[in-house]
Amino acid sequence: MAIVLDQLSITNLAVQVTELGAIILLCAFSLIALSGLMLASKLSIVAFCEYFSGRQRMERKLLFYTDRRNRLNQIFQFKKARLLYVNQQKRKHLLAKDDRESAKP
Repeated sequence: MAIVLDQLSITNLAVQVTELGAIILLCAFSLIALSGLMLASKLSIVAFCEYFSGRQRMERKLLFYTDRRNRLNQIFQFKKARLLYVNQQKRKHLLAKDDRESAKP
């Protein structure tokens, strides 16, 4: 019986099937990694092209000017409030000074 199996080389069949399975798994992993790399590169190219599209540039420019206007408006409001406060303090100081001078006989 051993002679018949040796002639059919069934003893090497398990080794050959194991090697074939390892090669198939390696090919499958390589295919998955390659498809992931291709998908990532495709998404990068699409994002790059979209970032530099005319519509996106106009939106970024619009957001820049809107933010700038809001910042300038906020600075204006702060300066206005500070000026009102300073003028109110000066007025109080002048009123107190006038009250002291008018209270003197």
